[in-house]
Amino acid sequence: MTKTNDEKLCDKTTELGCLVPIQYYSLENTSKVCAEGSVKNLLYMLRLSEHDVTMFWDLATAPLHSISERLCDVVPKIVCNHFSQVNLIQKCLWILWKQFKFTSTKKMKVLYFTSIKNTLRILQLCHFPVLLLVNSKNAVYDHVVVIWQGRIIDYESKNIYMLTNESLQQICGANTFFSHVSCGYGLFPPAKIQALSPEITNWGKDDYNDNKSTIRRFFNKK
Repeated sequence: MTKTNDEKLCDKTTELGCLVPIQYYSLENTSKVCAEGSVKNLLYMLRLSEHDVTMFWDLATAPLHSISERLCDVVPKIVCNHFSQVNLIQKCLWILWKQFKFTSTKKMKVLYFTSIKNTLRILQLCHFPVLLLVNSKNAVYDHVVVIWQGRIIDYESKNIYMLTNESLQQICGANTFFSHVSCGYGLFPPAKIQALSPEITNWGKDDYNDNKSTIRRFFNKK
């Protein structure tokens, strides 16, 4: 398996209800790949093959020109701006869209995600995985995680842990305090990947596509 030097392989505990027996993590995350690592773990939980998960990781940690060549696609402006700043969430979305045929929600309306109470309530309504960029007080940098099935998939943690007020409060690390969500997108695996988890009957896409549903109003229309 392809791993970074500071990455470790650990067993997932059954009481967490994980879909696969292992996950990757890096407590120090010296390479600052929390977005890429969280999505990598999500793909494991979705039961993708080792080959496909490794393919995602290799793409996500490659230079943009290499990703562009392998995807046969021009680097979108939203992924890299004219200052050559890379948006890591958009980079992961680009790879998921092009290589793995995922679709996604529109961007979250971040004005709804400025308190723990509201953020927790809305995330608990989402049946689909959510890729989330969180800003916290006292944190050195913003942090990216995936929220799915009431759990937090965090590349900087040994364990997948429950989504609660306390875990959300310190989602960027010990002695940090939740401030707001800076960016977020819901993810919809293609039917081929959904079929790998037949026990999951609701992926949340119908709710999202229903303009009258509770969840739809928390996402932009365009």
